[in-house]
Amino acid sequence: MNTVTASNLLENSVFSLMDQENSRRMVPHDKIQRIWQYGAQNEPLPGTETENMSAVYRRVGTNDAEHAKLCHEWYYGDNMPQRFKKICEEGGSRNAFGYRPVLRVSKEVLKDQNGLERAYDITYLTETRYIDFDTLWGYITAFGRGLAELGIRPNANVAIYEETRWEWLATIYGIWSQGMVACTVYSTLGEAALAYAFRETECSAIVCNAASVRNLLRMMREDLIPSAVIIYLGELPPDVEAGSHRIFSWL
Repeated sequence: MNTVTASNLLENSVFSLMDQENSRRMVPHDKIQRIWQYGAQNEPLPGTETENMSAVYRRVGTNDAEHAKLCHEWYYGDNMPQRFKKICEEGGSRNAFGYRPVLRVSKEVLKDQNGLERAYDITYLTETRYIDFDTLWGYITAFGRGLAELGIRPNANVAIYEETRWEWLATIYGIWSQGMVACTVYSTLGEAALAYAFRETECSAIVCNAASVRNLLRMMREDLIPSAVIIYLGELPPDVEAGSHRIFSWL
């Protein structure tokens, strides 16, 4: 038996023993077991699937009358902003969520578990801050009214070109509160994909990070994307020149 074969056998034996030990220690998880007991949540309706269309699904355990009632409630009932408004009204002064603002991001050399030095991007955060439901709804309504005051009409497209943060939630509900359409654009897109997204959506306004403003203004000046109102989050670099374009701080 050569060294490679012996090594492979030893490796397989070790993995087998680890699997056996793992199986021996496994115990049922009560919550997961209860979820599994629910079974499927939806089921396909017989005869609705075709060669070029998937089946129509219906909630399990509902008859035609119950299904019609659910459809009526969801179609004619409160929409998402209305439902969220009720949640905020009921929440009142209770905390809606917490967040930690970024203090700084620095590149530091650290040792890994093998003692090798590597450069890492280290993010430093502040202590947790909280926003209550009343304050959150205030931000939502204020942002929505601000869009209307900027001349953006109902049914207009408004883009959110930013990473996930608490203002993202307030922004999208503010857009919906004025009957506008929210378009989400990944903050990691390259310039060609970004230009395509903004050309296709023809947004009246773009909500973005302050660090993105300079590039968006350049793309507008070069006619790569349509001109739009820019609403930025964070601190705008002092040397950014708006020119003939309109830019506003989110706060």
